[in-house]
Amino acid sequence: MSGINYQIEHETVFKYSDEIAESVMEVRVYPKQDTHQRCLSFQLRINPHVATHQYLDYLGNVIHHFNIPDLVKELVVLSRAVVEVFPSNIKEELTVKTTWETLSQVCTNPSDEIWDMLQPSPFVLSTDLLKQLIFELELKKLDNPYATVMNINKKLNTYFSYEQNSTKVDSSIDDALTLKAGVCQDFTHVMLAVLRELKIPARYVSGYVYPRLDSADRSSDGATHAWVEVLFPEFGWVGFDPTNGTLACERHIRVAVGRDYKDVPPTRGLYRGGDTSELTVKVKVTKLDYFQEDTVQDLQQATPTRVKRSFKHLDYNYRQQQQQQQQENCEF
Repeated sequence: MSGINYQIEHETVFKYSDEIAESVMEVRVYPKQDTHQRCLSFQLRINPHVATHQYLDYLGNVIHHFNIPDLVKELVVLSRAVVEVFPSNIKEELTVKTTWETLSQVCTNPSDEIWDMLQPSPFVLSTDLLKQLIFELELKKLDNPYATVMNINKKLNTYFSYEQNSTKVDSSIDDALTLKAGVCQDFTHVMLAVLRELKIPARYVSGYVYPRLDSADRSSDGATHAWVEVLFPEFGWVGFDPTNGTLACERHIRVAVGRDYKDVPPTRGLYRGGDTSELTVKVKVTKLDYFQEDTVQDLQQATPTRVKRSFKHLDYNYRQQQQQQQQENCEF
């Protein structure tokens, strides 16, 4: 079965007020490879030029890592990928096979991956405002998990306004709940919090979305996108996009999955020096009529090494980094 080919260009530019040193960065922009999509070509360019190393985390996300020992005032991370996304075969009659009983059986003795997606996480917490929202919108269990998730997806889409720059990258769900507005990251975090309150395994997805021709999307052109994936044991992980009130489909291009945004940022790193920094991000998603593989050179051909690291270990490292930042280090 053939799919739809997209080319994604993602450029991130960091400009610093003064030269920085000892910079270290992780990049998560390599599209996922699974039954829903495949990456036909991938290029990653760093300026200043530097060698990158790559590995897989335990959820199968590809992470590129690099460090720059020299002094720099500007850092550019540019990725270009061609991805084939296959038409969605999601059918309601398949997903409704998942009953509350079968879902409960999976959650009673969950695997490590499923357990993580049932627990609170840094940006997905149970708060008083969240409980008030659940009560106000009657976000409760319906006849089956699929109907429940669809109801939550549609109600959150209607309840929240999409407003760019209304929140920040590290905003809590209470910020969005207070404003009744946010961006795709906020929609996704709130929906995850509701689902986990109902004991439904759900995870954060980062990626891109190809805009609809009728311009009905509320997500921004030229930016990354985020949505939710919910586990249906008889079917697998199914995507729901609360920002646009739809199921994730062949327009959605997946890059990484995690508990919340903290696990999947496109770039994250540390550096020393520089009083202030300016960040510019440009994203362009283009639909391709055809793709000729030998016309694009793949700069990252090596197979990543899978690295098993618990989220507890990642959080510990993050706290260590925060402590180091208090000693004149800054974070990207």
